[in-house]
Amino acid sequence: MNSKLKKALAAIFIFCTAHTIVHAEPIKLTYDGKTHPYDLLPINLYINNQPIATTIMPPIQLGERVLVPAREVFEPMGATVEWKADEEKVYVYDQTSLLVLEVNAPEAFVNGQIKLLDMPPKIINDKLMIPIRFISEQLGYGVIWQGETRNVLIDKPVTVPKETLPIPEEAIPVEQTPPTQNLENTLNNISYVHNENTLILEKPSRLSINDISVIDLFRERKIIVNLNGDYSDFFYEGHLVSQEGRIKNVSVSYNGGTQLIIDTFTISAVNIYEVGNQIHIQFVKPSEKYSQIVVIDAGHGGSDPGARSASGIMEKELNIRYAMDVYQLLLNNPHLKVYMTRETDVKPSLQERAIWSNEIGAHLFVSIHNNSINNPAVNGTETFYFSNPDDPRSEYFAKMIQANMVQGLGMTDRKAKAGNGLFVLKNTTMPAVLLEIGFMSNVQDLDKLTQPDFSPRLAQIIYDSIMAYFESGYHLMQ
Repeated sequence: MNSKLKKALAAIFIFCTAHTIVHAEPIKLTYDGKTHPYDLLPINLYINNQPIATTIMPPIQLGERVLVPAREVFEPMGATVEWKADEEKVYVYDQTSLLVLEVNAPEAFVNGQIKLLDMPPKIINDKLMIPIRFISEQLGYGVIWQGETRNVLIDKPVTVPKETLPIPEEAIPVEQTPPTQNLENTLNNISYVHNENTLILEKPSRLSINDISVIDLFRERKIIVNLNGDYSDFFYEGHLVSQEGRIKNVSVSYNGGTQLIIDTFTISAVNIYEVGNQIHIQFVKPSEKYSQIVVIDAGHGGSDPGARSASGIMEKELNIRYAMDVYQLLLNNPHLKVYMTRETDVKPSLQERAIWSNEIGAHLFVSIHNNSINNPAVNGTETFYFSNPDDPRSEYFAKMIQANMVQGLGMTDRKAKAGNGLFVLKNTTMPAVLLEIGFMSNVQDLDKLTQPDFSPRLAQIIYDSIMAYFESGYHLMQ
């Protein structure tokens, strides 16, 4: 039986076995600040001919488009759905595509490219609802709307399951039960203004704002504020738990001095300032505080060694050496903010590297790797970028840094080239490049890669290229 006949019979089966449609009881839908009556017939969802029931919110038809609850529909199909409450953005991604949509926004980012929507996501009855046809088609699924029976048929190609990133603890509104209270606070002399994302500390007379230091554990979405003194008589032990704003919870600890340990819903930066007899600690998006942000990604790590030379040198060791030298140069520049996806021998997933960078709102992403191939004669340096005709910044930076590395390191020029299949390039929303510094499978390249002065020279070239990029003003393009 050919595939067309199978699909036709399946459609006939669904048509014949669908429940008898009756007029729905009128309900009310609240969205866009208004309440609207809704009495259209129910909509039935089928994925690969299997019915899908949504329990928290039924599919809704607005105009010519059907909206469905985000996670209940697309996660059973193997996609990952993440909701960024403070940005009102939803991320939907699988092995091949990353979609970023904002509530009520007319445009979406699809693998870094802007695409127009005829129906944006909406918060309906406090549930996140997204357009099923647009999302399905961008993920490569077939969609058929049967208006007479009000069936939506989704044909999802069978794929190999991917390694998925555990979803952060922040809740997506489609699955969140409204809390009975939004704030619990047993801390003394500390309060939280959630709509300003600000902790307010009543100031002990002996505490100076200049004494305060901050440790940013951004990969854990945790910030430690050291008061650098013993204030246990003023800030008693306790906790603060919030359902709103950027802060998830706060606790007071005494580790050689008073510390505030703060867990946030999303990666945050901190502004600290005095207002009268109070110290305000405000939590903001990193991109709201810093105008030039770079993420340096040392490829591989931990249980993933990457390439390995004939003599046993592992790629992950070279990658972290080079990356840390770049990091130190960037760290000393007061005009830049730099983040590292790893600083030790651990293995962040590809999804984590992309999610962190997007959550930070970085202006540039640089991933450092080394190459290997079965042919030991192949050598040289190459740079990959995500090719986007609507945003040439990645290509611009890739060609610039490639030319600088070839000239400064004396490596064979393997050119800057499109690498749209590379996960960290297609799933980051800022200009991004992946550097393949040299071939560990080539004797001459490996000798250069392991010379004591190679890493400092390479780091300076990468640093100078990053500075030239920012000085060009290219990062200000939208």
